[in-house]
Amino acid sequence: MPSENKLPNKFKVSRLTVGQGISQLVRKGFLIRKRIEGTFVTTNTNFVNSFGLEFIGFMDDLFYQVSRSKTKSAKMTRMIAPKTIKDKLKLDDGEDEVIKIERLRFLRDKPFAYTINYLPIEIGEKSM
Repeated sequence: MPSENKLPNKFKVSRLTVGQGISQLVRKGFLIRKRIEGTFVTTNTNFVNSFGLEFIGFMDDLFYQVSRSKTKSAKMTRMIAPKTIKDKLKLDDGEDEVIKIERLRFLRDKPFAYTINYLPIEIGEKSM
């Protein structure tokens, strides 16, 4: 995996944030640190056993597992966009509303992911 010095620039976060994140992943068994050699991804048997999954690659495997998940709970609401969302979606002045979609996804009958998406009105209304 890339060094802790390269990750802050890549993800636009502080070095402290990267260090804390890596430390948590080491504690949970997802990463292992080897002096001089670096930090490496491991197989976390607790995660693998709880879902019966094995991630060999990274993003490809994650997207494959998400594609097999089922949404058992979804809620769509029309709302006034918070400033951060309005900025991220580059909404024009006067475009204050968005569609907020909350989903709870399950994989093998266990909660797997909770997502929140914000869509501009013209796109979100097509989904309602």
